[in-house]
Amino acid sequence: MKTRIAMGLTLGLLLLGVGGAASAEQQKLIGTIRSVDAAAGTIDVAESNGMRAMTFHVSKHSRVTDRSGRKGVALDAITPGSVVSVTYEDAKESGGAPEVKHMQVTAAPSAAEAPPAE
Repeated sequence: MKTRIAMGLTLGLLLLGVGGAASAEQQKLIGTIRSVDAAAGTIDVAESNGMRAMTFHVSKHSRVTDRSGRKGVALDAITPGSVVSVTYEDAKESGGAPEVKHMQVTAAPSAAEAPPAE
């Protein structure tokens, strides 16, 4: 009986993330795409409040969806001016750009509002 309780408690703690391996803290940024480099797999996003801009790495493990949550939005289909919500892991340990875990493209600019291509 004690063994079952101990196993249940251990499983419960693992499901809650207690006692497991430490994971990087996920953060969120909502803003506007400033630029996309599909070849390098990077995006530059300006925070919607204008306080900061960040460059993110979009890997094959990143999930990129449209407003409806459909997967498979290609990086080269995202245009500057698009509004995005980016969930990412800080990359302090690796020294690189933060990696996108999930990015949802919520609005794309109309042709009249789109910034000129660089």
